[in-house]
Amino acid sequence: MIFKINGENIKFLFSFEINGIKYVAYENKDEEVSASRLVYDGENANLEAITDDKEWEAVEKEIEKRL
Repeated sequence: MIFKINGENIKFLFSFEINGIKYVAYENKDEEVSASRLVYDGENANLEAITDDKEWEAVEKEIEKRL
């Protein structure tokens, strides 16, 4: 599925939750698998960058389990 979030089209792969934080895994425009926090601003969905190394490690582990 293709979604438009933050003004960009992304190919949605799956969503998941870690420690109460929602994430979405997707293919970016270069067809690389990536992930971001999924937050809602009222009725709009937004992606937030993951900037913490430990958080990113946990997210990578979840992606590896599912792919």
